[in-house]
Amino acid sequence: MAEGHLARAVTTISRSQVGTSSDPNIAYGNENGVSILQTLQRMESAVAELEEETQVARDERRVLREERRALRKETSRLSQEARVSRAEAASSAKQTSRLSEQERISGEQNAYLTRQVKLLGEEITILKPLQESTVTIRLGSFAYFGRKENLDGIGNHSVIQSRNATAHNSDVILDVCLFKRGLIRYDNA
Repeated sequence: MAEGHLARAVTTISRSQVGTSSDPNIAYGNENGVSILQTLQRMESAVAELEEETQVARDERRVLREERRALRKETSRLSQEARVSRAEAASSAKQTSRLSEQERISGEQNAYLTRQVKLLGEEITILKPLQESTVTIRLGSFAYFGRKENLDGIGNHSVIQSRNATAHNSDVILDVCLFKRGLIRYDNA
């Protein structure tokens, strides 16, 4: 009989506020025409669904945390690679700059050496006859000395004449060479 009174006293099971607004309390009651057992089963089912959804949400949250950790690691790795790439790029730029500078210097040195070789070639072309002239002049000097000292076999007059002609011709060649090198001026020659 107590169950009958309980069934009549509680007509619904739902959340509702009882008491005064200054001292509110929450009470739960059964819906009209539905047994308490059915309402409790529905409530258990709702709680089970909520627990299941909560577990799914927790699992999703755990997966998201793991994905976030993985993304942070990947971001960190990519940042490190970017730093390394920037450092390598800077190093490559420095090397390229240094090589470009070395290439420029090498080109200047090559141009300078090419000019020097050309000048030496011109100088050799001009001075080559002086080598033979120098030998001829020396022979002539020995011949002149031998004639002056009355030495036998030395003092051939044709050698002395050849010496004098070669010396005068060599003076012209030497003056041209000195003039080209800027060692004498036109008015000095």
